Amino acid sequence: MKICPVRILPQRLGTTASLQNRGLEINGGRAASVEEVEDEEEGEVYEQEFPEEKQAGAAYRGCKTQFEQLREEQKANGWEPWNPFKDLDEWELARWMATSGLSQGKMTEFLKLKVIQDKVQPSFTNTQTFFELIDSLPSGPRWSCTPFVLTVDKVGLDGEQKTMTLEFWHRNILDCVRELLGNPQLGDQAFEPRRIFTSKSEAGVGVNREYSEMCTGDWWWETQLKLPIGATICPLIIASDSTQLTRFSGDQKAWAVYLGSGNSDADIRSKASSGATVLLGYIPVAKMEMFAKERRSEIIHQLFHDCMATVLQPLKDAGLDGVAVECYDGFVRMIHAILAAYIADYPEQCLVACVRENSCPICLVNPRQRGEYDKDNPPDPRNRDDTLRVIAAKSQGEHPPEFIEQNLHLTRPFWQNLPETDIFSSFTPDLLHEIHNGVFGDHIVAWSSAAMEGVGP
Repeated sequence: MKICPVRILPQRLGTTASLQNRGLEINGGRAASVEEVEDEEEGEVYEQEFPEEKQAGAAYRGCKTQFEQLREEQKANGWEPWNPFKDLDEWELARWMATSGLSQGKMTEFLKLKVIQDKVQPSFTNTQTFFELIDSLPSGPRWSCTPFVLTVDKVGLDGEQKTMTLEFWHRNILDCVRELLGNPQLGDQAFEPRRIFTSKSEAGVGVNREYSEMCTGDWWWETQLKLPIGATICPLIIASDSTQLTRFSGDQKAWAVYLGSGNSDADIRSKASSGATVLLGYIPVAKMEMFAKERRSEIIHQLFHDCMATVLQPLKDAGLDGVAVECYDGFVRMIHAILAAYIADYPEQCLVACVRENSCPICLVNPRQRGEYDKDNPPDPRNRDDTLRVIAAKSQGEHPPEFIEQNLHLTRPFWQNLPETDIFSSFTPDLLHEIHNGVFGDHIVAWSSAAMEGVGP
């Protein structure tokens, strides 16, 4: 069923003592009213109003959007819209070159063509000057490099322990959040939780709950209740895939980490060209041949978590206290950026959850019983605090029995200090390993083959 967006009705939000204590004042904010919305296909849907006293998604003051700021800068400097290129034709040529997939060698060959030099005469004559112009355009969050120096197991000729340095390139995650929430091209974004129902009882209570966007789920609603008055949640979606390696110069490899926001609609996030997902960092990949074989997986696991802890470190304060962000609609909100979902395949889910690959990263089911659900005695879900306690005890030389029982890895997890984040419930379904290889490959194929042979049910 298609859900029509619930209209947002302008309302004046009163200033509260809680907000004044934080040095902020709600001014001209907006909140959602409960109203019936006509669905194009099946009639009306109903929304349960979030407690008004929490003033979720409140706007504190007005601001200029990113595009408005850029336009004012253009006017103030007398720049044409195609600046820094000399005219619209050159801008179109540069756009084609940047998006065509040409190698730098082919670009140089193209720019050296006589017809290009004599007739077109672009202001850039080689790839160096071309990319200098590209770099002068308004850009997103800047990149920074954090080196990780690892002490290896080998000793040099001088008798000193050898080291190896790996570079972790990443962006500031809060700058990426500002980029996402301030982008008008992403359309309407949700700033407060909603509960949608397809019908209601005679008493006016909604029935037949419907889930669609992230803001219609229970997590956002329940988390919003824990935050200060006037807070706005930005549910962060992290995605990474260790099988999709990016090759740099030499033999250096890395896998990319991406960031999305649950404030934008799912259909927008699903479009690669929408800009709803930004590149957050490149986690270095190394063979670790200078370490003993029995230690290599341990080093690789900890390097991954250390890199993720580095890039997510700003969320510790931003999730608790919030940070002022200029949003796409021209209002400033106090954003609490919280890791809400993690998209990864099964092996990487185990890596993130600090469990061995034959285990379930979500619950405590016995590895031998995975795929055999016992509805009368379902396994307990993994508990964040309990997992951290067991890992901490193991790291201090103790031997808690739960470490073996829960199939844990001795890894310092990146998520241990992230507020309101339960990493075990944040994993999204892994369609390849769970549905295709699991349900279909391990079960349906076997059942179908047995049935065709006349020995099936």
